Parts: sequence; structure tokens; C-alpha cells
Amino acid sequence: MNINNLNNGDIIKDYKSLCMMLGLEKAKTGEAKTKHLADLLEYVDYTIDGRKFIINKVIKTNYIEKRNKRNTPKHITSMKLLLLNMLREAQDNVQYYSKTALATALHLIGDRYGELFSNRNRKIIAESIGSDEVYITDFFNSSTPAYKSALNTILSQLEKDGAIFCNTVTMITYKNENNVEETIPATSTELKEMLKIQKECMKKFGRTMQDIYNKNLSDEYYFLLKTTLREKLGITYHYKAYEIQGLDESLEDEYNFLLQEEGIDPSVIDNMKHYLGQRIYKEWHQSSMKRFSTRKRNALKQTSFGDVKDIYKPRVSDSYEKEMEQLYNIFVRSKKLSVNTI
Repeated sequence: MNINNLNNGDIIKDYKSLCMMLGLEKAKTGEAKTKHLADLLEYVDYTIDGRKFIINKVIKTNYIEKRNKRNTPKHITSMKLLLLNMLREAQDNVQYYSKTALATALHLIGDRYGELFSNRNRKIIAESIGSDEVYITDFFNSSTPAYKSALNTILSQLEKDGAIFCNTVTMITYKNENNVEETIPATSTELKEMLKIQKECMKKFGRTMQDIYNKNLSDEYYFLLKTTLREKLGITYHYKAYEIQGLDESLEDEYNFLLQEEGIDPSVIDNMKHYLGQRIYKEWHQSSMKRFSTRKRNALKQTSFGDVKDIYKPRVSDSYEKEMEQLYNIFVRSKKLSVNTI
């Protein structure tokens, strides 16, 4: 929400007009509208008269005073600062990032992490580094939800604080009239056609995606989907992405607030991106190692594994944390950041 367009004493004719002034593309409905109006009260004192919204007072106080930092991982603030820094320097007002691209840019995963998405790749990787495939699967299943949760946390917090507007879109790559590949957000018509093709392809392998995964046919399904999209729609590649728009002055205000909150003086730091990347790298590593230790500790508490999945059994091994550290070094630390202590 961008409250900079609101002023004390404003009378806004209806909720739709209020949303437009707050920089939202469309008005919310149902429970989302109720939550939105409740959140707005943190920044604006308003009353409702029929359909009209009367702005009694815009609360221009420092947002930092309203934050509850309890139980917030240390790397979250550094991630927010780094993202805001990236948006401040971007030439285009709107940026598009897949989850993997954004997590890589924010130093939660390394350039090689994408190799783990394929079960076939994991077998090859296991052989090449002398590890058990089960360790790699456990590392992937532990790391992926953690970095996705971290991304969702920073995006929701920055959006709530009015620094960004974030939306989820599907990006498609195709060859334009000049035979040059171009990547743009898909239109609603294209999304409908893509969904229709997706359902047709799914029927050939299983009822649901979980069914396809259980049958170990995901690689075959995605190959057919990719081939069909290229043949019928000319789409060579597609992926879900965050559409992130920096809200000018609000973005700058939030950036300065966070610097103040963290006690960072940018005038004494030569490269802010590198500095923040180092902080995330260090803090995320500590968080990851704590997560792996917890998984092992919980496994050791079990008196018997019975018929439990094989993926849980390696956690009781003395080499478990060592294996996780090795995988972390390869698939996170591989961004080759300096290891200087900050």
C-alpha cells in the first residue's frame, strides 16, 4: 500500500477509488478486503460513511516502531535491504524474478542449485561427489521450503510496509517476428490455452501432479508439456515469477529506515550489495546448519523407524551433518562470495 497519496481530511467516494489511490491494481473482495482494511488502520486513521472513506489522519510515524522483530531470523532484514538496493538501482520500475532467480540474487542458494530439481541429475551428482542420493534429496527437501518461506516473508513485509507492490505472473519465452527470443508476462488468453494443454498432458501420465511424481514420471511429463507448448503456442520456455514494483519514495524511505534499524552507515561501505550479500551468506549458513542439526536430533529421538521412508534413516548417521555441510558448500556457497568475516 502506498499511503503517500492520502492526506488528512480526504474524502474518498468508495473502496475501489481508495485502492487506486493506494496503488493497487484492483480492489480486494471478501476476507482479503477485510484484512486489507484492518492492515490499513496501522497507517491511516479513517472512518467509513456509507460507501465513503474519510481520512482522519495519515500516520507518518517511523514504521520501525510498529515492527515486532521477535522470532525473525537475522538474514531476513539483510535480504530486505539487498532487495531494496537492487530495486533502487534497476533501470526499469518493474522487475521479474522466478523464485530460483530471486533466491540466487539474495544469496540463499548458489548458481548450481537448479541441478537438484531433476531426480536424474541427483543420481549423477551423488556419484560424482561420492555421496548417497538420499542425502541430496533430504538436503533439497529441507532447503527448498526454507528459502521459499524466506522469500515470501520479505516480500509480504515489504509490501505491507508500502515499499513494493508484488504480484505473481507466468512468464513466457517465444520468438518474435524478427526471430528473436523475447520473454514477457503471459496474457489471460495465453494462460487459459496453457492450462488446457497442461491438463491434456497430465491425463497421459496420472490424475494429479502428486500421482505423476509418485510414478517417477515427472521428467517425461515435463518433456511432453514443453514440446506441446512449443508446437501449439510457439512457447519455448515458461516459468512463474514475482512481478516486483518499487514504489519510488516509499521504497527509499523503507531502505533508509532499515539502514537506521540495523545501524548501517552506507557512506563507509564501498559496495553495499557485496556487504549485504556477505551478511546473508553468513546468517543463512548458520540458519541452515541449525536446521540440519534439528532434523538429526529429531530423528535420533525416534525409538524405531519401522517402515518409515528411507530418507529419514540417514539422519541418525554420524556423517549426516557433514554430508549436509558438503552439499551446502556445493549448492549454496558456490556463488564464490568472499569468506571474510563481517
